[in-house]
Amino acid sequence: MTVPQAAPPCSTFILADRGLDNGATIDMNELNNTQKNQLCDLIAAGYNLSEMKQLCGRLGVDWEDVSAETTRKMFAQELVSYFERRGWSRELIDQVWYDRPTMIQNSGLVELINYNDVQDEYVSTSTSSDGVGCLVGVIIVLVFLAIGWFVFSDMQKQQELRDSEAFVRGYFRLLDKRNHQSAWERLSGDFRVNKYSTGYTPYAQFWWSFSKVEILKLDVLEETDMTASVEVVLALTKSDRTVVNQSVIYRLTRPTGADPWTISDSSP
Repeated sequence: MTVPQAAPPCSTFILADRGLDNGATIDMNELNNTQKNQLCDLIAAGYNLSEMKQLCGRLGVDWEDVSAETTRKMFAQELVSYFERRGWSRELIDQVWYDRPTMIQNSGLVELINYNDVQDEYVSTSTSSDGVGCLVGVIIVLVFLAIGWFVFSDMQKQQELRDSEAFVRGYFRLLDKRNHQSAWERLSGDFRVNKYSTGYTPYAQFWWSFSKVEILKLDVLEETDMTASVEVVLALTKSDRTVVNQSVIYRLTRPTGADPWTISDSSP
């Protein structure tokens, strides 16, 4: 496999699925060749060959389709080019950020991240007007707000996992965001083995084929403390913009009424 001499322009990466809910963005259309090379260098420096292959797997890609190279540098170059050619650069950098956040923070690429202007302005104003004392007060307020936000988010997440309709909607929201690993974790162990006997990769590859996953209709057919049946009508948009409508009934189970749901079966 030969390394492409020039990579196509990168797309916009929105780093929100890995914890940057404050609106941080990276506009990869603004990357010059030096910055593109730096992304390759970061991957080569931060991952060994085995880890790069595992990175491919977490992104639902067979590493043998990406590169046959045996050096970290060459493999990293072909990995970046592979995802750029398919318009999947956002997912690549999103996963790298999730795996190695410090590595990106210490690189020149961090300069492309624009955080919420309101927070920056608030801290700046407090510092200039009231000095160190107000800055400490601002930090304390922000810490309490952050703790409150995490507690509230965790409560919302736990409630979603216990509500059958919210659970299924959350599952397809993860798929629509291409957060396939988190969606995979909502399947029961038996369902994974019976439906996807060869593991996570075919599951991720199937859902990678759709650029948009939308719920048209959702009905809870029956529900008890430990079981539920939910019918979902989906609109699945392929990469060529054709839309496939699909109706599926999902069977949910949990050990007790206080536990989160898991998907244990589906039909057809």
